[in-house]
Amino acid sequence: MVTFTFFDYLSINNINPIREWLNGFHKKTRIKVKVKLVLATVFANTLGRLQTPHFKLLHGEDRDLIEVRFQVKGVAYRPHACYGPERGQVVFLVDAVEVNDRIVPPGTRDIARRRMEEVLRDPRRMEPTCIFEKNN
Repeated sequence: MVTFTFFDYLSINNINPIREWLNGFHKKTRIKVKVKLVLATVFANTLGRLQTPHFKLLHGEDRDLIEVRFQVKGVAYRPHACYGPERGQVVFLVDAVEVNDRIVPPGTRDIARRRMEEVLRDPRRMEPTCIFEKNN
């Protein structure tokens, strides 16, 4: 059984876009979003695999991307992730939401693919995920 370790993408300027995304929420919403993300990670480690309803492995040209799926206050959040360079690593890449069966903002998957390539080339472009931190 696989045990997953979760990471966030880290830009060349040491900016963590997942932390910035979470910090953009009001405190109560931020807590709810983080709880949903933590529950998804616990679910993955309990089962030893990423599967619905919390994760969706994408297909076609996006087959290396993973959609994390949860809802808070009627908003369908769909942050994108990928497997890291080592077995059991999962890297949160970019935030997104689903509106009328479409991922917004436009270009989310392009950003996710680019960031995934950066992480796979240089593992220093990932850091332990901020979702477990108590201070945000």
